Amino acid sequence: MSKWQAVRWASVALMAAGCAAGEADDGSDVGSAVCGNGLLESGEACDDGGLASGDGCNSICRTEDGWNCTGQPSVCVSGPICGNGEIEAGEECDDADMTPGDGCDAACDVEPDWSCAGQPSVCTYDVVCGDGVIGGTETCDDGGTTAGDGCSATCAPETGWTCTGTPSVCTRDPYCGDGLINGTDTCDDGGTEAGDGCDATCREETGWTCTGEPSVCVLDPVCGDGVTGGAETCDDGGVEPGDGCDAACLVEAGWTCTGEPSVCVRDLVCGDGWIMGGEFCDDGNTRGGDGCNALCGVEPGWACEGEPSVCEPILRCGNGTIDAGEECDDGDSTAGDGCSDACVVESGWVCWGAPSWCVELAGRCGDGIVGTGEGCDDRGTAPGDGCSATCTVETGWTCTGSPSVCTRVSTGCGNGAIVAPERCDDGNTAAGDGCSGTCTVEPYWRCSGTPSGCAHVRILYAPSNPDDPTYRANIAAITGGDVDYLDVTGSTPALAALTAYDCVYTWSNAAYFDPTGFGDTLADYADGGRSVVLGVWATYLLGNHLSGRIMTVGYSPVSSPSGSNHFASSSYLGDGTTFLHRDVTAYECQYRDYLALQGTGLQDGTYADAEIAVAYRPDFRVVYVNGAGASDLLCTGDWPRLVANACSAAYQ
Repeated sequence: MSKWQAVRWASVALMAAGCAAGEADDGSDVGSAVCGNGLLESGEACDDGGLASGDGCNSICRTEDGWNCTGQPSVCVSGPICGNGEIEAGEECDDADMTPGDGCDAACDVEPDWSCAGQPSVCTYDVVCGDGVIGGTETCDDGGTTAGDGCSATCAPETGWTCTGTPSVCTRDPYCGDGLINGTDTCDDGGTEAGDGCDATCREETGWTCTGEPSVCVLDPVCGDGVTGGAETCDDGGVEPGDGCDAACLVEAGWTCTGEPSVCVRDLVCGDGWIMGGEFCDDGNTRGGDGCNALCGVEPGWACEGEPSVCEPILRCGNGTIDAGEECDDGDSTAGDGCSDACVVESGWVCWGAPSWCVELAGRCGDGIVGTGEGCDDRGTAPGDGCSATCTVETGWTCTGSPSVCTRVSTGCGNGAIVAPERCDDGNTAAGDGCSGTCTVEPYWRCSGTPSGCAHVRILYAPSNPDDPTYRANIAAITGGDVDYLDVTGSTPALAALTAYDCVYTWSNAAYFDPTGFGDTLADYADGGRSVVLGVWATYLLGNHLSGRIMTVGYSPVSSPSGSNHFASSSYLGDGTTFLHRDVTAYECQYRDYLALQGTGLQDGTYADAEIAVAYRPDFRVVYVNGAGASDLLCTGDWPRLVANACSAAYQ
């Protein structure tokens, strides 16, 4: 009998047993399900394609006890049933489902790290720190048990860390010293040491400014600390104004400040009220006629003092200014020219203007008035009394005043009159006052006038080179007079400024501000009866040198045919014969010019290599000293005395 026939017979049997069509043996409605057709239909737990019992799926398509049926047609096997909530043979657990991940998996095996008990099984997770799963009292689990990574060996977040996720990912909490600016931080330099600008609480310390991450902290500028910073243009270590660097550490007008702490020097500006460089006064303006002229030189007849200079006219007869009590002032104190030595208009004259211009009224010889064409007038015409019958001064006499008073001229040194071969006569024969007992000018003095007035030679040291105070001091110790310095690389002095000195000493190293203009001014200075001393490199045409009229044949005693320099040391042979080498025994210098005499130039002294040592004009107004004793030119020996002699020779 076929299976289908068996089904048919089973149906007949059911009907015969009293089951209505569409009802199961328990009375439930199975609808159109046909048990035994191998299809799982509504109401069937299994259908193995047959109606035989004992094979796991019974005749009404119910799974028999001890069997497990799956699929369609159902395949039934004898054994435990996972998921029925009963722990059967071969099962470790049965939680009444076959869902994995809840401790009891789909095969009713206990999953790793779980414990299951009871029927149906109740499973709990076994907590294991380091497995990457947060359980039990764990508040983090990063899959390891290494401390110091944020999650400790006991799976708790470490201090200063925050952990999230499973497995846990831990990051550091912001803290002072981490190099990052967080929360209330105003700085964080990666440390917690105080005193470096960012303190132990990551707050910017007073007097510091911090920027960046990690923070870099620098001290705020403090005016007066000697360090120039921020908006400061100077800092001299103080806050007193008036010294070039003011209380806000800004350079004051008319000053130049350099270095740390700042050293401030006044700018040389005529008219700023400060006496600097070659200035002899500075009244805060450049107007003339007020005692201090436009070149900051004291005007004749004035005396200036202080800063700014206060100038007052010198109230004296002979200054060319009609002061209180004077009727005239013709600029001298000589009587008989209309304005007496007391600045009173003399009889028979009329004077006007300042300086006064005096004109004699009509007169005659013998009237006691020295008129035009008269050398004297003693109110008589008798000869032999010093004033002749024609009102001329007789030989051997001197006449002064009006009426003239005539006296015989005493002969000899010390009478106040310069008679050849005297070079001076100061009215005495005492030595040490500039005019010697034999009426010669003493070394390093200059004498002028009758009777002679004498003063130590004043020298202006004006090379195109920085100042050498020691060199100047050594020269001054010999001359006894002033030796001042003037920088000619930044400006060219006016002639009026130079005339305050008896000698200008210059040599070249750096560039002159105006080599031609300065050379022309020196020529005018020499023409005025003053002395010019030239030195090394003045003729150096291959580099910085002096030019202008002073270097022409009419002034300079030498020229340089090659325009070059020896750059090799040589010694003076000791063969000088003039005042230029007075008391000079030895000197040498590495830097010397190749020289040749020109015009009226004369030589005095020779170097061992046959080079000219010193050359001069016959009147000694221009002297060329081949070298320079400045400390930076490698010259040694009697240089200060050689320069002192050269500056004084014209006045001996």
